[in-house]
Amino acid sequence: MNLMVMLNKEWMEMVRTYRLFLVPLLFILIALAGVIMTKMLPELIASSTDLPEGTVIQMAEPKAMDAAAAITGQYEQMGMLALILLFMGTIAGERASGVITTILIKPVSKWSYVGSKVLMAMLLITVSYLLSITVSWYYINQMFNDGIAFQPFLTGSLVYLPKLLVFAAIIVFCSSLTKSMLVAGGISFAAMIGLVAVNAVPWVEEHLPFGLGKSALAYMQEQSPDIGQPMLWAALLIIALYLGSCAVVSHRES
Repeated sequence: MNLMVMLNKEWMEMVRTYRLFLVPLLFILIALAGVIMTKMLPELIASSTDLPEGTVIQMAEPKAMDAAAAITGQYEQMGMLALILLFMGTIAGERASGVITTILIKPVSKWSYVGSKVLMAMLLITVSYLLSITVSWYYINQMFNDGIAFQPFLTGSLVYLPKLLVFAAIIVFCSSLTKSMLVAGGISFAAMIGLVAVNAVPWVEEHLPFGLGKSALAYMQEQSPDIGQPMLWAALLIIALYLGSCAVVSHRES
């Protein structure tokens, strides 16, 4: 019962702060940016004024799969930055305003409080992500002659989704550590940079969810790399971050 009450509170909060509309819109714009930039890249390079006179650049015509890879690249950067800005205050903001104290005085457990934050963030991200890939798939097939079939594109996109969900859990955990939204955002940004760095390690790329971008593209090309371990680690990391957030909230609000 407490969880349902808190989920309803989170829903109303997302409506009040316009995140319910901003997140889908941002995700669609991020995905479309990858598609449009891929299509326009040859023209942008050709029109560059910084090249020496007489320079001739031969560039292959961009393909639909190049656009799909660009979308993943956009989520690796702009998508995660957007998540930081949108969710860095999910707990820190309520701690700063004193709302968290009022909530936890009532018969609401820390498990329900943190769980509602994590679940609603992940639900909103999942719905927004699915909308964005549907729109981007349509425009890929309109703008590129070779196109991509929807089923492999959807499968590959879903393979990438756990990485975003893990990062959302990281942001909630970072937000639980402080009452400053800026500090929470800074810690989350540092975590994002750290994930980019460790992803260069082959073991991390193959076994943890942070390397799912490569697997996602493989599934779009109708290949089937083994993603069992990354998916398992994604679930374990989300659970661990949830428990860690609960522990921090319990300690700081006791």
